[in-house]
Amino acid sequence: MNSLNIRKLLSNVFKGYNAYFGDNTGELIDNYKINYQLPNSLLLEGQRTYRLEIDIWSNDTMQADILADEIENILNYTSRYNCEWATFILENRYNADEKSIYRRTLVYEVRTY
Repeated sequence: MNSLNIRKLLSNVFKGYNAYFGDNTGELIDNYKINYQLPNSLLLEGQRTYRLEIDIWSNDTMQADILADEIENILNYTSRYNCEWATFILENRYNADEKSIYRRTLVYEVRTY
């Protein structure tokens, strides 16, 4: 699965959320926004592995945690797109709260077959 197909798959996953691919510096909508990106990939023994970074920004710490939990539950599976497979493996989840905004970051390894 190439990065374009992963982006299409993630677009379907994030349908209904205020989610944007890339570094979106826009305003929060409904008190939150989600940015996701695929900054790099690695090819080993015929298997391409991508790094997926998801940033969740919110005015409310509870909402940030709930959104992070929802995304974690949604991506906790192996997915198929156009006869290609991808497995999402959570590598790290951390908080980076600032003075007036709360941030949760999920980092995934995406293995494609």
